[in-house]
Amino acid sequence: SKLTELDLDEGTFRSNSLSGNVPSQLGQLSSLEWFLLDNNQFTGSLPSEIGLLSKVSHGIGVFENSFSGAIPSQLGQLTAITADFHFYSNQFSSTIPSELGQLTALSWGFAFHINSLSGSIPSQLGQLPMVYYFWLKTNQLCGDIPSQVSALSSDVSLYWDITTGNDLLGTDCTPTVAPTITLPPSPVPTLSPILRPSPLPTVRPSILPTPLPTSTPTSLPSLLPSPQPSH
Repeated sequence: SKLTELDLDEGTFRSNSLSGNVPSQLGQLSSLEWFLLDNNQFTGSLPSEIGLLSKVSHGIGVFENSFSGAIPSQLGQLTAITADFHFYSNQFSSTIPSELGQLTALSWGFAFHINSLSGSIPSQLGQLPMVYYFWLKTNQLCGDIPSQVSALSSDVSLYWDITTGNDLLGTDCTPTVAPTITLPPSPVPTLSPILRPSPLPTVRPSILPTPLPTSTPTSLPSLLPSPQPSH
């Protein structure tokens, strides 16, 4: 490809609000000298194929989008860049690749502020002594600031800020693991013996009434007159 500049930033396409994922095929634009996608609404991860754009020398800018996920370590191969390396105001959530310390020709800006970057700052970033401003503020970085990186502050004066909005200054990066609390097994409840029902009382047989005595039939008085004696 003979295309030397891909400029979709605010100067040309600001009102378009381009969105969606960035295709990995952009890594085939081997003649690019600028790579600017800033001020849009791109989402998803940044393709690692961008690291193949070896002729990008003026700068790469993907700031003020909604990119997320990891920063490709392959971007450390863009050693011809002399000006801007701007990734701020996105949602990147990985650690900072140590390979970015290979961008020793940078002379203007290294900006990754306002993201969700975590972990410690790689000491290799101290190899960027020519950078004019160095911003890593407002992330989730932790641990000690490497002395190599601290040395940059004397060179770039007030344009060095990595502590604001981070958890640095010696904070341990080891994630805090909540202690495991082992609860004793619940005691097996003691079961009361099953109470057998009391036996039903023996029912005495009913006493039959005494039978009435058999009465002799009463002789009816003779209704006939008594016989008279003979004379």
